[in-house]
Amino acid sequence: MVSAVEQVPVRVSDRSDDLISEPSSFIFRSLSKEIYNTVHNNQEPVEEEYFCPNLDTDLHHEMAALRKALNQISEKLECLSQGGSAPSRGRPVSRFQETSINFDALVDRIVKKDDQYASYQLQQKLECRNKHELVEIMDSIQRCSLELMVNRFGNFLIQKCFEVLENSLIEGLIITIARNIAQVSTDSFGCHVVQKALEMIQEGHKKFLVEYLLEHLESTLLDSSAEHVWKRVFEIKWAIHPEMEEAITSKLSSTLESRWLQVATTPRGSLIVQNILTNLSPTIQKTCLEELERDIPTLLTDRSGNWVIQFIVQHFETSKIHQTIFQTILDNPQLYSTQIYSSKVIQKCLKTERFKPTFIDPYIDTICSTKPSKRRKPGAKPVGVELAVDIYGSGIIRKILVEGSMDERSRVNGLLQEHMETVCTTKWGSKCAAVL
Repeated sequence: MVSAVEQVPVRVSDRSDDLISEPSSFIFRSLSKEIYNTVHNNQEPVEEEYFCPNLDTDLHHEMAALRKALNQISEKLECLSQGGSAPSRGRPVSRFQETSINFDALVDRIVKKDDQYASYQLQQKLECRNKHELVEIMDSIQRCSLELMVNRFGNFLIQKCFEVLENSLIEGLIITIARNIAQVSTDSFGCHVVQKALEMIQEGHKKFLVEYLLEHLESTLLDSSAEHVWKRVFEIKWAIHPEMEEAITSKLSSTLESRWLQVATTPRGSLIVQNILTNLSPTIQKTCLEELERDIPTLLTDRSGNWVIQFIVQHFETSKIHQTIFQTILDNPQLYSTQIYSSKVIQKCLKTERFKPTFIDPYIDTICSTKPSKRRKPGAKPVGVELAVDIYGSGIIRKILVEGSMDERSRVNGLLQEHMETVCTTKWGSKCAAVL
C-alpha cells in the first residue's frame, strides 16, 4: 500500500499541468473551491473532481475539522448578508433570532422578486410587542403599501397588519386603500386586502372606505374580484352609523334602476342580486323583485337568471313573485320542463313541500292530463310522456317517481305504463321505465 507521504498523482481537471502530489495541496485546493462557491454564492457549485484513496486517517480528520470551520464561517457570512448580527457560538442559526433586520430590504424582495419567505418573516415580526420595532416595520411597509396590496405574497402581509396591529398603526394603510379603492378592489390579490380591512377595522374606518367605494359603484359592482368586496359591504351591520345602510340602498337604486334584469342575467350580477336580496332593506328588495317579475320567462331560461329564480323560490316564502313564476311554468310545462335551466327551477320547486297546493299538485295534474288544451292538439300524447323521453324532462319524471308522495308516484306511474312502448324508444325514457 502506498503511504500518504508518497507522491501520488491526483486528477483535478483535464489539464496535464494540474497534477499534484502532496495531500496537503489536495486539501487546500478542495477547500479553496468550497470557499469560492460560498463567497460568490454560485447557483451551481463547482463539482469536486478529487480522488485520493491514499490519505491516512489523520489527514481525513484534519480535513473534517477544516470543513466544520468553513461551515461556521458560511453561517456567519449568511447571517451578516441578511442584515443581522453574527450568531453566538454554539447556538443554532435562525433568522427569527436576529437582533437587527433590514425591513426595507425585505419589503423590496417581496415587491420586486415575489419573495414568499420575506413576506412570512415580516408577518412573524408583526407578532412582536416591541412598539419601536413595529413602527419601523410599518414605515417600511407604508413606503410600498400599494404595491404590496396587489402582490401575490405582499397581500398576506397587509392582511396580517389588519389582524394584529392597533388602529393607530394601520391608519396609513386605510388611507392608501381609500385613495386607490377601485384599483385594489378589482385586483385578484388586492380584493382580499379590502375584505380583510372591512372585517377587522372599526366602524368609523369602514364608513370611510365604503363612501369611497360607492363613488365607483358602477365600475366595480360586476367585476369578478370586486364582487366579493361588495358582498362583504352588504353584510356589514351598521350600529354606530345606521345612515350608511340608507346611503348604500339609495346609491344602488339609482344606479340599477331599470337594469335589474340585465344585472341578474350575468354571472357576477346574479350573485350580487342574491346578496342584495339577502342583506339589504325591504325597500330595495321590493324594487328589485318588482322589476324582475316583469320578465320571468327570460330569467327561467337564462344560465345565470335561473339561479336568481331558485333563490327567490327558496328564501321568499310569501312573495307575490312566486305566483308569477308558478303560473308561467304551468302555462307551458313542456317548454320549461325540457329546457336545461328552467328544468332545474322546476326540480327545486318539486322538492319544497310548502309548494304542494300552489305548484306541485297543479303541475302533476297538467303533465298527466289527457285532455286537449290550447297548447296540445287532439290526439297528442300527454306532456308527461313527452317529458319522459327528453334528456332534461326525464330528470323531473324520475324525481317524482323516486321522491314524490304515494299519490304523485302512482299517477305518473300509471301514465307511463299506458305509453310504455313510446317511453322505451329513447335512452332517457328507458331510465324512467327502470324506476317504475
